Amino acid sequence: MRILFPTDFSKQSIQALKETVKLNQQLNCELVILHAYSRPYSEGFNQKGNLDQMEESVRKHFIQLSKEIPGLSAQNHSFKQVLGDIIDAVIYFAIHESIGLIVMGTKGAIGIGELFGTKTAKIIKSIDIPVIIVPKDASLMPNSKVGLACDYSEEVPVQKLDLLNRLADSLKFELDLITLNRNEKTMTNQEKSNRDALEATLEKISYKSHFVKSNDVQWGLIRYAKTNGLNMITIISKNYNFMERLFHESLTKEMAFHSPIPVLVLQ
Repeated sequence: MRILFPTDFSKQSIQALKETVKLNQQLNCELVILHAYSRPYSEGFNQKGNLDQMEESVRKHFIQLSKEIPGLSAQNHSFKQVLGDIIDAVIYFAIHESIGLIVMGTKGAIGIGELFGTKTAKIIKSIDIPVIIVPKDASLMPNSKVGLACDYSEEVPVQKLDLLNRLADSLKFELDLITLNRNEKTMTNQEKSNRDALEATLEKISYKSHFVKSNDVQWGLIRYAKTNGLNMITIISKNYNFMERLFHESLTKEMAFHSPIPVLVLQ
């Protein structure tokens, strides 16, 4: 598996890359570090010279990353620089370069729309590859406890859980299956069947089911994560509006969510 990490060389991005390298020490994948840059504007006739300077600056940043990221030089990794938009670049690499996982750093507390601005959600909507969103100051290791939001209203394609099984096998975490505003007595036969099918795919994961009552789904899941010490929240993508509301920065600030955690989007 190849892991794609887009970077803008910001402090937050470098910190997220450090966490990605720690994670990859357990996964032993090829790490592709990507930077996209725009063509410099020039009113004169030296635009090529300006572009050459920019390309050289990117190469120097890559060299600096090799020096300051612990463990990176020991991993199978490559640096890629492309001229163009970061969204287009990530989508292209995801589709054409056999990428199995994308890891993105965010600038907000945990905002799902925050990647060097507001690009994360656009990227997720355009690809069908799992994405880990790493908020500012969040840690990917150790992942001793992970939550999976389950609503059982639809059958989950088995292949969407492949990465979760692989991560659990490598990281040995426990999994909480979190269902909001439903319980065993109110579930339909179809919902129970969907639940059984999902649980049957969790062959390498130690899991427990939890039913949580909350007047608001978004608040309920975040409260559960905070109260129960989850190291990561996992969501199976199908409702992007739900995801954007769930991890909106203003909501997490209201809840004083001072220990933001990564979000794994399975798709």
